[in-house]
Amino acid sequence: AGADGAEASEPPSAADARRFEPVAAALRAGMLLPRLLHQRGQYVDAAAAFAELGASGAPQPADADADGRPSPRGIEQRIAAFSLAIAAARHAGAAGSGRLGADFVRVAEENLQRSQLQLRVVGAIEALVAGAAEPGADAETPIAKLAREASREPAELTAALLAQRDAACTTLLPLDDLFKGAWEARLWECA
Repeated sequence: AGADGAEASEPPSAADARRFEPVAAALRAGMLLPRLLHQRGQYVDAAAAFAELGASGAPQPADADADGRPSPRGIEQRIAAFSLAIAAARHAGAAGSGRLGADFVRVAEENLQRSQLQLRVVGAIEALVAGAAEPGADAETPIAKLAREASREPAELTAALLAQRDAACTTLLPLDDLFKGAWEARLWECA
């Protein structure tokens, strides 16, 4: 017992730390409050909180990959936040839509689709850059071909693509910026 008669607390064990990791991750991601609001039936407040989280969603230090670059996990969290915002708004019904605004669900759906597109662009850039790093390839690598077509050095193009990838992992990009990056990387497909 301490001087005030209270038991001295022991440091948490590794098992305790593992058990509380999902709670700590939810706190870091900002998802705990909106989930609590949703659980309490405060759907309008939950929808607004999830939408704000999706729009601002700054990645956490744990969202970095092994190279220290931002991880696509931040985009996945953004997608989850917009999906939950839409679900909460629909739970709020007609009465809640008046408080949220007539365009709330439409805007959240557009942001969800933009986030999904960002995730696909990030995956395509990662595949393109990874293809450039394969040793021993006899044929021209995709990044070398793209750099030659753009009259740029492969290292310069790789750095520009990685910067675009990092921006997409950390920010909800405007459509113009997203399409500019996809165009520069020649990520379009003919339908």
